[in-house]
Amino acid sequence: MSATCTNGGQTSNPSNNVLIQVGLTTSPCNTNVSVTAPISNVGSKYQSSNTITGSASIEANASVQFKGQNYVQLNPGFQVKAGGVFKAFTGKCTELQTRQVVGGLQFLWEILWRPDNFIWMTERGGKISRVNPQTGAVQALLTILHIYSDGEGGLLGMVLHPSFALNPFVYVTYNYNPPQGPREKIVRFTYNSANNTLGNAFVLLQDISANVYHNGSRLVITPDLKLWRCIKCNAASPS
Repeated sequence: MSATCTNGGQTSNPSNNVLIQVGLTTSPCNTNVSVTAPISNVGSKYQSSNTITGSASIEANASVQFKGQNYVQLNPGFQVKAGGVFKAFTGKCTELQTRQVVGGLQFLWEILWRPDNFIWMTERGGKISRVNPQTGAVQALLTILHIYSDGEGGLLGMVLHPSFALNPFVYVTYNYNPPQGPREKIVRFTYNSANNTLGNAFVLLQDISANVYHNGSRLVITPDLKLWRCIKCNAASPS
């Protein structure tokens, strides 16, 4: 048996090969709901704007949701049999729902929501893309060929310039593999909106210590226009 109670919604964890959208949806509620018979069908939903009471059992392999604006009350003797799933929600019958936007991705690492209403993302193998969140269409912007992708290394963090309309710069950090072993660099690319490509690579920092695991490498631009790289927090000017 698995049981989850929330105050506002619930969702499950996605795998690392898909991009998942989570959103709020509101569904109409009945005045009162009382459930007394055994529930055996999968995916049953019971909703109420006032209260929900239940004294029945949820059969094996059934999945049931109770949603109430005020509260969900389960009477003594209520049972969830082995393999059954019970979920209870409160809060104006509003819940979180998920849908898969894009599948088949390879180690999705960075996700950015931009003012152009597209999702920008990196995959550790070297791809940088834009995703239309409505249709799931993926626009490939660049594939960096000299990525050293091993273990937890590869193309990692990405950030866009805060004044992107005036300075269409994209900053990424990734592992490469010179003769002395895995290293890391931070590179600035320029976005060409006419053909949806990234080019004009400019290296800001290189020869940073790296490994095949625990590379960290989130990028953040602070209000004073300093570009920070974590986990070891090196600062540079994003110009």
